[in-house]
Amino acid sequence: MAKAAHVALAAAAGVVAGILLAPKSGRETRQDIADKAKDMKQKADDKREHVMRAMREGGEALKDGAHRVNEEVRAAGKEARARGKAIADEAKESAREAKRRTEENL
Repeated sequence: MAKAAHVALAAAAGVVAGILLAPKSGRETRQDIADKAKDMKQKADDKREHVMRAMREGGEALKDGAHRVNEEVRAAGKEARARGKAIADEAKESAREAKRRTEENL
């Protein structure tokens, strides 16, 4: 169990022990327990909502980043293909020129 969970559990146990050992009537003690339980549930719900919001935002940021990287990779691939074709065309032209010169010199 994580350290934070141990701390939360110890705090909850302390609250319950304090309520049970306090010199109050049974009705007051039950009301205090109900109030504390309601408060703890609200805090847990708030924390859950915070975590869910952070996860949604993180997921959206991840998708946006992946989309941008995908677009950059596609653009780089197109540029590499264009450069490769240009180099191949130049190589063919150089080969034709070399062949023509060789034939002229024979």
